[in-house]
Amino acid sequence: MDAVTDTTPEGPPTRCRVSETLPAFSLTVAVGEANWSVAHGYFATAAAMPTGVTNPEAQFWLAESLLRREDFAEAAIFYQRALELRAIFPEVYLGMAQVDYAQHNLDTALRNIELALEQRPTYAEAFLFKGKLLQEQGRNSEALVAYDRSIAANGRIAESHYRRGVLHIQSGDYDLAIRDLNRATTLQANFPEATYWLGRAYYAQGRLEAALRAFRQAISYNANYAEAILYTGLVAEDLGYTAEAITAYQTVIQIDAQSEQAKRARLQLDRLT
Repeated sequence: MDAVTDTTPEGPPTRCRVSETLPAFSLTVAVGEANWSVAHGYFATAAAMPTGVTNPEAQFWLAESLLRREDFAEAAIFYQRALELRAIFPEVYLGMAQVDYAQHNLDTALRNIELALEQRPTYAEAFLFKGKLLQEQGRNSEALVAYDRSIAANGRIAESHYRRGVLHIQSGDYDLAIRDLNRATTLQANFPEATYWLGRAYYAQGRLEAALRAFRQAISYNANYAEAILYTGLVAEDLGYTAEAITAYQTVIQIDAQSEQAKRARLQLDRLT
């Protein structure tokens, strides 16, 4: 079973987390990116009102909506305003770290994450984002500790289990990876990245039928997931399901004929046809 070298997929974005101290809004703002364009209008109006100008939560939520609209410079301004109105506000530092990350300022992002954790030492989402930053810098052992801390603080965040699971795969700890990735897919339905990497862990162990089920499931969530389709072909070929393998390889090439996955698919097709 020849593995394909690829990079860790991004996975779902780290979304805004509401602390216990923030008031509940009737508007649902953290269930999906599609809602943020609607939410932005409400938050902009609230933040501009006389009571909103001096309300740190109003400034914070406007910054959050600007972040999701990728208006990073404006988001930074309103995060700073929120912080001026309330000095102890770890969510703001997490938001500022996300702005820094989007602008490729990883060192500054890490400093802001540390400030968030100083204010809330058990801030699971901040540990998750810290792990992501460290992982992108190749500091995997430190990232693993950060994911451990995130999960210890709140074991119900799917992304923390997912990212720790991918690190376990990279270190060859497949049983630990399977445990984490199964947990991630239990916590969050329709999680193609976690399902794909679960298949990779099964594949590395030679559990081909389980791997094939996982890859097929990942494709059901994302029909254009080229890596999952390629591995479906590889596993199907190993199992003798030649027709399925050929279809998978052809699909990979159709998705992006110039990709690394397509190059591998062509090589596999040459062997089968």
